[in-house]
Amino acid sequence: MMAVAMLVTAICSFLISLLTFVILLIEKITKK
Repeated sequence: MMAVAMLVTAICSFLISLLTFVILLIEKITKK
């Protein structure tokens, strides 16, 4: 059970990082 929780936490943090990167990329493209 602990391993599953750690995996979920890792996936969530990865998705948040990916989402932040995508948002910054979109802002950079639209500002041009």
